[in-house]
Amino acid sequence: MKVDVWVTNRIAYLQEEFPEALEEYWSFAHPKWNFVMRNKTYYLRCKYCRMWERQHTGKENHRYKAYWDGRIHFMNGNRLPAGLFWATRKEIEKDTNIKFRVRGELVCPEKKSNGVVNSERDYQNNCVARMLKTLKFGGGLILNATGSGKTFIAAMLFSRLEGMACFIVDQLILLEQAKKELESRLGERVGYVGDSEFEPQRVTVATRQTMSLHSENPKFKKWTKQLDVMIVDEIHEQMNHSNFKVVEKIRPKAVFGLTATLQLRKKSVRLKAYALCGPVVFSYPLEQGQREGVLSQGIGVRVLYPNPIDILVQRSLGWPQTYSQYVVSNPERNWLLADMIRASHGRGKYVICLVTRLKHLDELSQRLKMPHRIVSGTFQGKSIKVEDRILAKNKFEKGKVRVILANTVFKKGVDIKRVDVIIDGAAGRNENDPIQKFGRGIRLHKEKTGLLYFDVNDVDERNEENWFGIAAKYRTRSLKRAGIELHAYNWSEDSDGDTVLDMAEGWLRKRLDNV
Repeated sequence: MKVDVWVTNRIAYLQEEFPEALEEYWSFAHPKWNFVMRNKTYYLRCKYCRMWERQHTGKENHRYKAYWDGRIHFMNGNRLPAGLFWATRKEIEKDTNIKFRVRGELVCPEKKSNGVVNSERDYQNNCVARMLKTLKFGGGLILNATGSGKTFIAAMLFSRLEGMACFIVDQLILLEQAKKELESRLGERVGYVGDSEFEPQRVTVATRQTMSLHSENPKFKKWTKQLDVMIVDEIHEQMNHSNFKVVEKIRPKAVFGLTATLQLRKKSVRLKAYALCGPVVFSYPLEQGQREGVLSQGIGVRVLYPNPIDILVQRSLGWPQTYSQYVVSNPERNWLLADMIRASHGRGKYVICLVTRLKHLDELSQRLKMPHRIVSGTFQGKSIKVEDRILAKNKFEKGKVRVILANTVFKKGVDIKRVDVIIDGAAGRNENDPIQKFGRGIRLHKEKTGLLYFDVNDVDERNEENWFGIAAKYRTRSLKRAGIELHAYNWSEDSDGDTVLDMAEGWLRKRLDNV
């Protein structure tokens, strides 16, 4: 069976009614649809003309309503995101008897003949070459390890293009960092759309929050219509936010998504990323970066801390209150974190301890009797400026302070090289987080031998339904999939920070000897 498809840079148009078999490839079951009110009425596609009900004029006899089937559909009438079509085309033709006859009008952004930025690393040059080849097909996904120079790759691509381009970051603390690096590489002024400011240039760095804020501004609409290429950094994080919709509505000639931890095994994540950008066009995994010496060596240590929680208590309190009681305000657990920080600091190491709640930062800060800095959006009711957070990072890199306590603002995107020890006390449920955090610590530094990444695993052998134990299993699985060498240390009443460090340093020495 042959299906005609007309493809533009952003949209693919099926020239006839598409077979029902394609529904499985272009829709997914909403992960939380069971929690949505099932008696709520939603508009679905008409089974006769395949158009959405809201697109009917009201004159058609076959207009109808139906209860939501719990699926997110990317096919709207005869329209489909072009990126999703390119990403699934080969799979569909392989699995079914359907063959696509593709025609279209693809426009490629104009390229420069000189003034390009080059790299001494082959994988970066190869990555940009792949990006240039896929420009006319609308872009794609770049799955490069944290610390492999994704901003530099963006600069290399922008230096080869004539038109307007935008680099979208997730947080304000990353905005100035990305702007400075792009300007130093490109040798031209880079625009700024962030912190409520709107000053675009040929190449502009923006946050999705500020883009959402200016979305109704006529100047913003005029600027976005001129964009040729858009690169979304940390796309796995940004897609989950409601104010990302303004980014999805922009229709440049090409969109690239940069990430180190996109969960392509999950269909809900995979299809959303394909729909926005397109298929995976280049991949540079963490293991390869370490093997080629682009990233430093490191190991992960699971500190197995017994944290028993009564199943009835966690069901009655819910996650937020249970987390507050058994993680944030747990004196024994906080002593564990503080003692590991003190032991690492005493050995001359540069330490970052990561938690989630502001109260947790306060609890740990009060326990430490040594110089340290807090990096967060607010602390003790006072707002911490982005400049102050960047200053804390710079002081850390220069050795003026060797301990940083941070929350979520430091787990992604921040370019920090000097860290020797990361202590993760967040007990998080997100599988991406440990890879991002580990990646923060394996950037190369001349005085660093390797990274020790400690993940405090709250375990309870008597209760398999312990939420924190389940979350720890997810994090462990994610680290193993990334190829990170993992060890386990059972924390007991006789344990202390020095004992854990002795074991961890021995494991790291063995890894370095075997490389």
